[in-house]
Amino acid sequence: MKKKLIGFLLILTIMAGVPLFTVKNNCSGEISGAMNQDKNENVLTGLLAAKFRKEYTDEALAALAVLLNSNYNSAKEKYNLDKPETYISKKVFLKKCGDSYYSKIENTAKKYKNTLIKRKGKAVMVPIFYTSAGYTEPSKKYPYIRACAAPWDLLKNSTSSKTTGISLNSLNELTKQGYGYKKALEYFLADVEFVG
Repeated sequence: MKKKLIGFLLILTIMAGVPLFTVKNNCSGEISGAMNQDKNENVLTGLLAAKFRKEYTDEALAALAVLLNSNYNSAKEKYNLDKPETYISKKVFLKKCGDSYYSKIENTAKKYKNTLIKRKGKAVMVPIFYTSAGYTEPSKKYPYIRACAAPWDLLKNSTSSKTTGISLNSLNELTKQGYGYKKALEYFLADVEFVG
């Protein structure tokens, strides 16, 4: 009986240590926790924190902020801010990544909180992903996405199929070559304007 009780307590202890959910993030490998959303935060800051990687240049982070702001404003109903892959609160981010990175994210979000990518007067949705298959093409749904090569992604992704959207890895590589955030976005986008 004593062994069963000890075994049961051991199982409970182990289960208590299992996180409710985890999400990959370049600061830590894992960010976990419940009650991710802080209602007092700027939504763009939390969206940006969820997609942040230490390797991003300031201009790549600016481009990402503009993309996320435009996407959120064009389709708020598609965003579940309770999912850590979509939104990370300051409290959760600070546990793993530290204040200097969060300050950078927060300042970028404040600077670009009113900047949107628009086409025909409306904010547009632009699919984003970390790497492409080395080439991007437009679609009927996203006619403003250019057909263009993303050769930087071939180093990280060996597939050969084409994708529709913006590779954050390629966006970052363009900014390392001296592109400002608008020019880097224009590499992938046509017939749009930056408003705000």
